[in-house]
Amino acid sequence: TAGNCAVCHEKFMESWKSGPHGTAMIDPVFNQAWTSQGKPGACLICHTTGYDPVSGTWAAEGIACEACHNPIPANHPNDPMPVEKSTDLCGTCHSDTRFGWREWKVSAHYQRNMTCSVCHDPHSAKLKTMPNTRSQNTSESASELCINCHREYAMNFSYSSHHKQGVSCVDCHLRHLELDNREAHAAPDHSFNANLSTCNICHQDQMHGASDESV
Repeated sequence: TAGNCAVCHEKFMESWKSGPHGTAMIDPVFNQAWTSQGKPGACLICHTTGYDPVSGTWAAEGIACEACHNPIPANHPNDPMPVEKSTDLCGTCHSDTRFGWREWKVSAHYQRNMTCSVCHDPHSAKLKTMPNTRSQNTSESASELCINCHREYAMNFSYSSHHKQGVSCVDCHLRHLELDNREAHAAPDHSFNANLSTCNICHQDQMHGASDESV
């Protein structure tokens, strides 16, 4: 059962308990917003596991192990746990434009069947970093993930003016990563498309005049 997972998986459970999945029900930002709206049951579909709207009860607080590892084999641990890695599972909660699902579905990453866990640790829900990360800067360390697949672009980029000014991949291709105080359901643009709005962050004084954003 979920309560016994820590017996064998203490490392994973520790990172899960301190991450947004493990704290989805007790997070103070969520609780404040949830209470101010009258504690609607619809929120608990994503902030608990196994929520039953008829009875108003749930199997576990937060996004528990069985949300992704289900059903539990009767003979576990002799029989391995199933693992659901599809982006569609993540999309049951990270679904609408607040979470960037629409942008993600039009991305080249989605079209090539990349899963969320390629870049995100599924237990801590944090962005993965490379083991030999050279920088403590969030955007630079995140950009090292890009190099795993985009080595050709990375080789050319290292000689560019942007690189010399300290600009990294995610500064242009994953907007809003730098915002620590964004709204609860906001998420970076996962289309990974650089656009005029991205350029304006640094080059707003160099533009000829006001213009609408274009992708």
